[in-house]
Amino acid sequence: MVGQTGEDVAAGFGHARSIYTSRAENRMQAFLHCFLPVNILIIGVFLLGFFIPHLMLVTDVLKMIQNIS
Repeated sequence: MVGQTGEDVAAGFGHARSIYTSRAENRMQAFLHCFLPVNILIIGVFLLGFFIPHLMLVTDVLKMIQNIS
């Protein structure tokens, strides 16, 4: 890659840097796209774990109100 630019070594290394940087960015984006569904599932489990005790408390209160009537 460096030899393709002739005698301008700095431009050759700049071109090589741009190629390898774009490859690294593409790999990181592919990794993040693969991790996204797993991340959504983990957040869903955390939300369920947070809301289930609260929903159980609300149902218990509603049952108590129904028993009073």
